[in-house]
Amino acid sequence: MIYGFVRQSGGGVSLLSRLGEGTSVSLFLPRYDGPAGRVSAVEAASALSLDSPSWMSGKLVMIVDDEEAVRLIVSDVVGDLGARILTAEDAISAMELADRLPALQPDVLITDIGMPGGLNGRQLAVRMREKFPSLKVLFITGYAEQNILDEGLLEPGCALLVKPFSTDALLRKLHHLLEQV
Repeated sequence: MIYGFVRQSGGGVSLLSRLGEGTSVSLFLPRYDGPAGRVSAVEAASALSLDSPSWMSGKLVMIVDDEEAVRLIVSDVVGDLGARILTAEDAISAMELADRLPALQPDVLITDIGMPGGLNGRQLAVRMREKFPSLKVLFITGYAEQNILDEGLLEPGCALLVKPFSTDALLRKLHHLLEQV
């Protein structure tokens, strides 16, 4: 994933390994010459010229990923736009959560494809869509797994976002997915 991120960013990677000394990894990333500062998800959504920075307001989004950092970042970005958030660390936990809260119907499922625990993200999506037929699904996946879904295997109401991704890319994918009928 690191190599994929560096290459997607226009950079390079250098590995130097010496017997008995260890390995040194150097990442070379292009310089950013834009303005300094952090852009919030709301500002990023506004920059997309979306109708309203609260276009996610009232939506229920379930985020399922075994990486806590990914869950936290995606939760922050989507939550900043007014969405209600449910999170789970694996597909089994997500299914249990959906069973415990039958009155809550998620609008969007954001799930990693490769997860531990016996069910992957694709299997989770199938089960969740059986339970909630109008559910939109955004698959997020590592660089090496991109080809799994790039061959036209996505059903209507599903989209793919490759890790690592920017908040802008996440927002664009979500907006496009929610606009699909």
